[in-house]
Order: sequence, then C-alpha cells, then structure tokens
Amino acid sequence: MLLMLCVAASATLSASEPQLNDIVLAGERLDSMIAETLKHGTLPRRADPAVADVLGRMSDVQVLAQHPFGPADFETLVHVCHVPLSAMTRYASFGWESQSEAITDPAEMLATMQQVFLENSSRFRDELVLLAPVLVRCMTIQLSLLATRLDVLADEEWTDVRLNGLRQTKVGAEALYLGGLSTLADERLAAADRERLRKELVVAATPMSRTLPVAARLRVLASVIQVEKSADSDARRDLEIIRHTFSDARCDGLCAIGI
Repeated sequence: MLLMLCVAASATLSASEPQLNDIVLAGERLDSMIAETLKHGTLPRRADPAVADVLGRMSDVQVLAQHPFGPADFETLVHVCHVPLSAMTRYASFGWESQSEAITDPAEMLATMQQVFLENSSRFRDELVLLAPVLVRCMTIQLSLLATRLDVLADEEWTDVRLNGLRQTKVGAEALYLGGLSTLADERLAAADRERLRKELVVAATPMSRTLPVAARLRVLASVIQVEKSADSDARRDLEIIRHTFSDARCDGLCAIGI
C-alpha cells in the first residue's frame, strides 16, 4: 500500500482538528476490539453494529475531503491515514504470523503470505471494502501534496534516496489502484460499497495518471477494460472517465521523475 512507503509519522493532532482526531480514536477503539476477538481466534466483524460504527468512523472519506491539507500537513496526513491502513493490514494478514513461524525458505514464505492474503481478502471482504475508499482518498491527497513538495526541488536535491522513495511510491500507488479496480468486479460485495469505492477511484484518476509512468498506466487501462465487461450502466460511466484519464500518454511532473 502507498502509505506503507512513507516515513513513520510522529505528528499529533490538535484540539482544533476534532474530526481528524475522531479517526485516530476510532482506530484505538478497533485495537481494543481486536485484542478481545483475538482471544477467540478471529477479528471484529462488520456484522456487529458496534464494529460497523467504528470502521465507518475511521473510514469517513468526507472528513479527509473537507480538511484543507497543505504541504505542511504531510505528516498529519500520514498519521491519520495510518489508522485505516493499519486496520486493513490487520485484516489482510490475519493468521500470517502463526503460519510463518516454521518457514525458513524465502520462496515458500512468499507463497504462503500470498495465500494468506488471498484467503483473507475473501474472508474479511466486507471489512476490507469499507476501508479501501479512504485509503484511495489518502493516496489522492498524498500524491497531490508530493507533487507540490517535490516540484520545488533543484536537480541536485534529487538524491538516490529520494528517487528510490518516489519509485517505491509509484509501485505502491499502482498496486493500490489495481487492487481497487479488482474489488469493483467482486459481485459478492454490496453494490453500495462498490459504488463508494468506484467514486474514489474516479477522484484519484487524475493525480494517479499524472504520477504513474506510461507502462503502469497501460496496466491500469487493461484492468479498467476488464472490469467494464461486467459493469452496469452507472459503473460504466465512471469507468469511462477513468479509462479516458489514463489514456493520456503525456509524462511530465512526477511521472517524468525517476523513470
């Protein structure tokens, strides 16, 4: 995921940011719920109204959309977005620690990890789809802030560390976006959940397409075309916007850096 590639944030939220702080508090409440449910070998489920409320508060896209993030708020953004990211990671990696203890072969470890993530993406799909849109919005804001922040760097300030960090960010951003598109095709998910995610992917399309290299955009386009095949008319309208945006072959700004 994109935000996993960022430096750990030490920012704290002030009392003047109660809505952002509510996301953090919801994360703390979910941590308590997780500690309790792990005693019974599972994780908090969305079917429980109390869990649904906590997950809903930590994944409220409008809280981020209404906050005027600027370049100076980058660490605050990472701090807040780490909350739903951490929750998604807990659900996606459930059971991995116990399964990996006896594995020493790297190839076997990777294969086992992929299998665990695949099984959890189905088992906890209702929880994961609720968290996905807010992570896409986090990505959208982060890329916009990065574009502003990095645009002022002189050529000599583009160190290998910065270039590698940007390359990793692009890889993570592409993976998150492709994962979102793949989720749209899962008909087991509620239509309202898929629509919420689809709208966020539309919002993210422009900053994403301006960041990813052309080869990555082509992979996104291929995925969009595949999802369109089974989409209804409303979904096709949104997917057409995404497809048109990623069809732009220009590569400047963040796209041109580090390729």
